[in-house]
Amino acid sequence: MAESKLVRGLVSVLDADDVLLETGKKKLEFLRERYPDQEIIKGIQPYQCSRTELTPIIGSSWYTEANDYSKSRESTLNTHPLEGALEGVQELSRLGLVYVLSNRDAEEIRSLRERLGGLKLSDCIQGVLSLYSPKYANIKNVTGTMKADIALTLGAWLLVDDDKRHLPDKPVDGMHLILFGKGKDKRNAGDHIYIATDWQRVVDYARKLPIVA
Repeated sequence: MAESKLVRGLVSVLDADDVLLETGKKKLEFLRERYPDQEIIKGIQPYQCSRTELTPIIGSSWYTEANDYSKSRESTLNTHPLEGALEGVQELSRLGLVYVLSNRDAEEIRSLRERLGGLKLSDCIQGVLSLYSPKYANIKNVTGTMKADIALTLGAWLLVDDDKRHLPDKPVDGMHLILFGKGKDKRNAGDHIYIATDWQRVVDYARKLPIVA
């Protein structure tokens, strides 16, 4: 992504899969084509496709197959954005800096950058980063999750993810946490985590934060 010229204000760190892109739909497409006779797959919804939610339903082996496919270049370049995501990222970029932080590997991150560029988001995003980057290998465990620890180093005020395993179990001073996605509710998270079932709720929440220029 091109270096941003935005004035430092709100710093947002966003997951990519099922926050920006409809990756869950790609996982389901793969599973339904690969295992067409499996009744258990037919009832799964795209918003239930995070590792935390889907693995107990279909098992780790099937999940890994579907996850690997969904992050392939072929799949990534054909994955649609979630409703409201493009406008939401644009609005967050007007409030400050936006980073995308994903647990994709280096090759998968390249495909993700290409897809986000194709969606005309390059000028809105400061960087598309991987949890597996060598520069984060020795990051200090402060929050209990690597994603939140990296977000801290980026100066994040806001961390948005669809999988609760990436969000700290306890409040983090100065950081606001959002669990994103349809079907999410307070059973999925503690009181320190805000539930946003769509992008309008993310934007509304961000607009209310006290931003320091």
